[in-house]
Amino acid sequence: MALVKSVLKNQIKSALLHEAGEDASQPQKDSANILATKLSDAIDAYIKTATVISSGANTAGPVPSTSTSIL
Repeated sequence: MALVKSVLKNQIKSALLHEAGEDASQPQKDSANILATKLSDAIDAYIKTATVISSGANTAGPVPSTSTSIL
C-alpha cells in the first residue's frame, strides 16, 4: 500500500481534534493542521529513505539496498 501524504495528514489532524470535537477553537484547528503537516512530512521522508533487504539471486545472502526513489 502506497503512502498518500494528504490522507495521512488528514488522519493525524482528525486524531488531534477528536477529543475537542465540534468545540475546537480556530487556533486549535490551526495548530492541529500545522502539527499534522509536520508529522506527515516527517513520516513521508522517513518511509522514503527506508532500507530494503532483498534476498534475490545473490548466493552471499541478503543484500542491503538504500533507495530514495520509493514513491
